[in-house]
Amino acid sequence: MKSRVLCSALTAMAPNRSEESWLAGSSVIAHLLERIPNDIDIHHLRQGAFEHAIGQDTNVLTRLGFVAIESKVSSGELERTFAHAQGTVKINWVLESERPMPLISDPTIGVRANYTAIVARKIEMYKHDRLAKHREDLLCLLRKESCIDTELDIAFLKSQLAALELRTPTMTRSSCTWPQGDLK
Repeated sequence: MKSRVLCSALTAMAPNRSEESWLAGSSVIAHLLERIPNDIDIHHLRQGAFEHAIGQDTNVLTRLGFVAIESKVSSGELERTFAHAQGTVKINWVLESERPMPLISDPTIGVRANYTAIVARKIEMYKHDRLAKHREDLLCLLRKESCIDTELDIAFLKSQLAALELRTPTMTRSSCTWPQGDLK
């Protein structure tokens, strides 16, 4: 699930994404989830690309009417919250040690990590913190396996979840498409 604000921010920033500045995390798979992710993760290998993306993305969002209301800096990461009349969106620009391969050139949201890399990280986070959101996201992906099977080995995902003692859900018919909508 995606909010209009998240959708608008992702599509507006899509031209800024590249092999040097790619999307990762739950926002990439938001159209497959039953919850609305609360942030957008943008990853980089180099400090220069990291700084350039922060400037570009902030400019794009400002032109759309967003206002930066809060920033948090930590080692290799800047988290900035932007407010808009339609809601808020949090952007996390992150320095990474390696690029997931292959990166995918998505026509809607720009260059992004592949589903295998996103799911592998989500599995690792669930192993570490056991947060319900990671568990529910992983189970939701299994319910929508036909939407992700071109990028992800479903048998591998099922075996990883079985090792974590997560039950495979009943298959349901589901949508695999991004919602449309611009902020007005």
